[in-house]
Amino acid sequence: MSQQLIDSLSKKFKSSSNKKQTKYTLKFDHKKLDTDMLNEVKFYLGTDSNKKALEAIFSNLASDEISKERSIYHFASHDYLDRLYELSLYSKGESKIYIPSLILIATSNLINEKYKNLDFKSVEDVINYLIQVYYDKINYLWNPE
Repeated sequence: MSQQLIDSLSKKFKSSSNKKQTKYTLKFDHKKLDTDMLNEVKFYLGTDSNKKALEAIFSNLASDEISKERSIYHFASHDYLDRLYELSLYSKGESKIYIPSLILIATSNLINEKYKNLDFKSVEDVINYLIQVYYDKINYLWNPE
């Protein structure tokens, strides 16, 4: 159900004339990521690739959030996208991931839980927080206590 919702919204968004861009390039320094949690997440996702794992984290968390909200329009995300884009432009990191804007929009509520005023200092802050949220979800599945 959630994947169908994402696909449907993606089609509508692509046909919209007021779209900014459909994919964002997030540039970051992979050395600043929490590698312990990321490595465990990669193990559970069955990949050795940081890029694939990070894209899956964004996508899976976005799908969860969309299924809770039932509409992409419930996310207050314009400032979040602008802040991420700006920080990514000035990042000195060499690593890049490409995340569809709808996926980023759907993660905005999660980020707002930790960073109420979008006071994250870097793209790595956002990525590390989402790694932690996903890591916690995986661990809860294995040990729900």
